[in-house]
Amino acid sequence: MDIVVDKSCSKCGQIKSLDYYHKDKTKRLGVSSACKTCVKSSRNNDRKREYSKEYTIRNKDKINDYSRRYYIKMTSYEKRLAEHRKINRNPSVYKERKAKSRFKIDDVYVKQVLRNANINISPETIQLKREQIKIKRLRKKLKDYVKQKTTGTSEQ
Repeated sequence: MDIVVDKSCSKCGQIKSLDYYHKDKTKRLGVSSACKTCVKSSRNNDRKREYSKEYTIRNKDKINDYSRRYYIKMTSYEKRLAEHRKINRNPSVYKERKAKSRFKIDDVYVKQVLRNANINISPETIQLKREQIKIKRLRKKLKDYVKQKTTGTSEQ
């Protein structure tokens, strides 16, 4: 197996030592295809800047149209967001709605629980999970009730 010491630059075509290339583990030789000087010159290339200016001048209408559409889109989004925040500003309203949802064990709450478990959500799965949640809650109530009765009788 031959050890490669020199390499040809893909930009300028000069043959240079591997020390003149940036390291790149993804490449076969472990170095980039262009030498460090070519990479540096392409980064600072004024052509890119010039092209950008020319493009802006040539496509002024297109850029303005895009900016106008973006502005309209964002202002409508900001209005909806402001309305949402106005309605949901009070955290107690949010907590109350969430508590009602949990108390009723509605489909939205059950789907949220199932999504966290990465389970396929079908109507049968929702119904089974709803029953499981009811049983779990009843078991907790019973446990709290027994605990309350046992601590209540020992104190008297």
